[in-house]
Amino acid sequence: MKALEKSRLEARVTPQQKELFIQAAAVSGMSLSDFVKSALIEKANNTLRDSNIIELCLEDQQQLANHLLRPLKTPAKFKKLMAWRKEQEQHA
Repeated sequence: MKALEKSRLEARVTPQQKELFIQAAAVSGMSLSDFVKSALIEKANNTLRDSNIIELCLEDQQQLANHLLRPLKTPAKFKKLMAWRKEQEQHA
């Protein structure tokens, strides 16, 4: 079985940022590499999730709710079709 292929990702950070990451990784009981990967994965997932959220102002929220709560009107052609079908079933 082949070993998993891995890619390398590099980022330049200030010494203060690196120290912050090292301390946070230590407190989390993780290696620096695992901590950074975990943080990146979480941030990426949140970003993608948030990109799928539609934000509406209060007026738009109310308008959407009103449309969703309003019963649908059955089109006249559909009513005619259902009546015709019922008639066909009765004669069968």
